[in-house]
Amino acid sequence: MYTLLQDLRYGVRTLGKNLGVTIVAVITLALGIGANTAIFSGVSAFVFRPLPVPHPEQLVRPMELTEDRGLADEFSYPISLNTEIRSQCSLECLPRTWSKQQLEPKLKTM
Repeated sequence: MYTLLQDLRYGVRTLGKNLGVTIVAVITLALGIGANTAIFSGVSAFVFRPLPVPHPEQLVRPMELTEDRGLADEFSYPISLNTEIRSQCSLECLPRTWSKQQLEPKLKTM
């Protein structure tokens, strides 16, 4: 235990002699810890926690299969209304998930 205290005193004494290096090291550590905390908080909020909606498993992501762009997920509200009116179908009758294997034959035929 005594050697640990000696080492700590030596470290503090050495850092005190090189004040510029000490300040840069402390600021770098503070910024790194702060950035790490901020990133983890964001990831935790968006990835690890469930969505705050009544039935998150029923959420859908509408996509459009076009000849010029292929598979596109840029849907505006007027386009979705137009699609719903033309097809006489709401989102309930659309498939919940399409795998890549199901979409590839449709993309190849275009």
